[in-house]
Amino acid sequence: MNTLFKKSIALLALVAIVFSSMPINVYAAGEDAIEPTVVVSGANPKTVEKGGSVKYTVYFDDNVAVSKVNLTKDYITLHGFTANIAVSGTGNTRVVTLSNIQGTVGSNNYITVKYGAAEDAAGNRTGTINSSKFSITEPADTVKPTITVSGANPKTVEKGGSVKYTVSFNDNVSISKVNLSKDYITLSGFTANVTISGTGNTRVITLSSIEGTAGADKYITVKAGAAEDAAGNKTDAIAASKFAIIETPQPKDDIAPTVVISGPIPKTIYAGETVKYTVYFDDNIAITKVNLDASYIRLRGFTADITISGEGNIRVITLSNVQGKIGDSNFIVLKAGAAEDAAGNVTKSVSSSTFSIIKKEEPQPEKDTIPPVVSISAANPKSIYSGGTVKYNVTFSDDVKVTEVNLTADKITLMGFTADVSVKVDGVKSAVITLKNVKGKVGENKYIKIDSGVALDADGNRSQKAVSPKFSIVKRSTITTVVTTKYTSNCIDDLSLLGDINKEITYFASWLRAEKYTASYVQENNYVAEDERMTYMVEY
Repeated sequence: MNTLFKKSIALLALVAIVFSSMPINVYAAGEDAIEPTVVVSGANPKTVEKGGSVKYTVYFDDNVAVSKVNLTKDYITLHGFTANIAVSGTGNTRVVTLSNIQGTVGSNNYITVKYGAAEDAAGNRTGTINSSKFSITEPADTVKPTITVSGANPKTVEKGGSVKYTVSFNDNVSISKVNLSKDYITLSGFTANVTISGTGNTRVITLSSIEGTAGADKYITVKAGAAEDAAGNKTDAIAASKFAIIETPQPKDDIAPTVVISGPIPKTIYAGETVKYTVYFDDNIAITKVNLDASYIRLRGFTADITISGEGNIRVITLSNVQGKIGDSNFIVLKAGAAEDAAGNVTKSVSSSTFSIIKKEEPQPEKDTIPPVVSISAANPKSIYSGGTVKYNVTFSDDVKVTEVNLTADKITLMGFTADVSVKVDGVKSAVITLKNVKGKVGENKYIKIDSGVALDADGNRSQKAVSPKFSIVKRSTITTVVTTKYTSNCIDDLSLLGDINKEITYFASWLRAEKYTASYVQENNYVAEDERMTYMVEY
């Protein structure tokens, strides 16, 4: 044992000597040369509209530990687009947010995370890495087209008139379709005919034959959908500005009534005697008030007592106890306003013709100063249907003699109706006025006026205006009895030919015969019997 122990000690000593003579190398634990890893998630979302946002999540990892994350927006490179960059998150996970993305439409857009976005304790840094790509698309068009309606043109309109509106359409991209028709127009407060005109994005709405109560609250509404864009966005409903309907103004009557003073009767007198003037008032519509009294009369060259008589539109001025110089020209003046019409127009001042005062010893010449008289018979017949014929017989008379008659259709005024007028004058004694195709409202107030001056006598006196008796236009009876015969006009005298059709016909035929009317007259005038119950038409 001692020998073995001694040998062992010797061996250890030898080893020690060997090791002590060799160089000494000391090795530390293994060094970290591995760079951290970086992983970028896919784009979220993978498709984005212009102006939208995309996010990427960035993960860092290391074989030991990530000691520092340097990632900021400066470490992000954008490829194919522009955007606002923000980095958020903590630890080894960060989120890169790209907002308000702008760029060319396409799918080649991505980011690069630069070298060194993170590092470990040994100073190893992450490498550069590209993200997956995302697509940019145009944003969806959700903007509605706009519609503009102009003001009403005109802003005020009479009943029956027209108003126009101009409608304009616009869109952020473009208008693809205009649907506007009259079905898209709602009328508020009135009725009218609606028409649409124009092309493109501008249309004109015309409202014609406008009717409604007077007022300023009339307008239109254009319904929703009158136009649309390619994306299907449609215009909203819109109400137009208002316009006013006004009552149709009646034509203003600014015509003064006329006043005519006849010549003096007589034209020469002795002092103390009497002179008369006849005053006639007339108007384009009607005289409503005659103010004439003594205060409206001025005497020129003489004195006299004044009295006024008469009624309606004709007055007689009587000048009694006339006094003045022998031989002077004496006359009267009617002041303005002696008569007036409904519109307040008054007559103007007018002077009369003159008369003379002569000496007693001078013989007073006798001269005719009385105008011819125009007389109009009753209407024949007194009642007709619309479209029928009426005749008037006119006679001319004078205390001396009518020497001239000038009665023509243009000297006849139709009151309350229209008709074709013809005149047949028989010398200087009479005339027949025929009114054919008489048209007017049903009623009894139809008559004619004959102008003054249509008849003249030997002393130059002219006739005054004449007004006829009235006739009626009546409604047609719902019962019409037609009597047809192929005999001559004399058949009306042969009652046996009519048969016992109706007692009314027998009565009427008897009346016609008594009045000496022929069948042709009945047919021509579409005669209505006085009881107005039947129409008798006789063909012959």
